[in-house]
Amino acid sequence: MSNEIRYDSLLVQYLAVELSERLTGRGVEGLRLDPDRRMAALDLGDEALLWRLHPTEGWVTVGVAPELPESIPVGKRCRIAAVVAPPDERLLSFELEAARRRPGQARRVIVELMGNQWNVLAVDDEGRIVGVLWRRSAGGRELRPGRPYAAPPASGRAGIAEPVSEATWYALLADVPPAERERRVIGALASTSPINAAAILGEAAQEMGSPALSAAYARYH
Repeated sequence: MSNEIRYDSLLVQYLAVELSERLTGRGVEGLRLDPDRRMAALDLGDEALLWRLHPTEGWVTVGVAPELPESIPVGKRCRIAAVVAPPDERLLSFELEAARRRPGQARRVIVELMGNQWNVLAVDDEGRIVGVLWRRSAGGRELRPGRPYAAPPASGRAGIAEPVSEATWYALLADVPPAERERRVIGALASTSPINAAAILGEAAQEMGSPALSAAYARYH
């Protein structure tokens, strides 16, 4: 059974904004992990931010901190300094500040939300993994305690800083058969995904004419 939740880079970007607004300054007592059930809880003291990242779930909720098998320490008087997401990536990072931190304690808690490869990792001041929900090898990355953390490869798509120009839009799509345009858009342009590409293209996914492409560009922009 697969999960109905899909995260794209735009959703993750705004999820990071919402979480940063709600949680910046909150105290953190630790990170708890349950690899068997793919559950992770960022313990905020009186409550927890709970991630259920089994492929059939994907939920993030706020509730009572559960008892989970593994606990990753974060340092004395630790607080959330920010929650950030790199542009056009399905990854968010809880940046943690602490009055004092010993080796092996988490400096960042990273949530990776790519496809059905969801994961949570704790990384120390030196960039080493000190805790991971799902230990695995992925595309040359070793996601295991003690290994240096490497983020997934950047998307490399155009239009991250600002939308591409209308001329670039036409160069990208004008000669592409309508049925293939959605795939081309998703592969080339930042912030697009299977969640929104069909709505952006509209009639341009069925017909070749310039009016449809122009209307689609206005929606994209």
